[in-house]
Amino acid sequence: MNNQEKIAEIIYQSYRDINFVDRLKKGSLKYDFPSDVIMKRMDKKENLKILKELGYNFKIFSPGQHYDYSEEFKNIKLKLSCKISGGIINSYIYIYINNEKVNSNVYKENLSFIYRHLVGDMNAYITAFTFRDFDDFKNAMSDIIKIYEDFKQEFLKQMQENGLLKSQNDLG
Repeated sequence: MNNQEKIAEIIYQSYRDINFVDRLKKGSLKYDFPSDVIMKRMDKKENLKILKELGYNFKIFSPGQHYDYSEEFKNIKLKLSCKISGGIINSYIYIYINNEKVNSNVYKENLSFIYRHLVGDMNAYITAFTFRDFDDFKNAMSDIIKIYEDFKQEFLKQMQENGLLKSQNDLG
């Protein structure tokens, strides 16, 4: 098993250990609103204000409405990225080791893909979180952030246990 495959196994095990499948499924059901009631017009400033209220300083990238939050831990960078548009939140967790993104051949960043991978059915039904108003948006983002935080803690713990969390001094 090469290093990328080992890291991918740690990533997926971290998701398993935080009960990711059940949590995403519950969120998918909780935030699955009919398309005629979801919030179509967005206010980027209001979105950023709500995210800041949740304790996260996301940066927005336009066009495309991508909201990114990044953290670095020794040789690891984690980025929670959410495409928020038309009342729909598509979430991704990007992982960089030694400034290199984990290879997409071994790890796909989209949370819906991760769900399907973990249940072993690439056609499994799962929806992106949707919202009708800013209260729904805040609650949905809070649930996504909780998944991110739990994943982050578990992933960093497992990387440390496997000797893969290294300071810059350790890298030479």
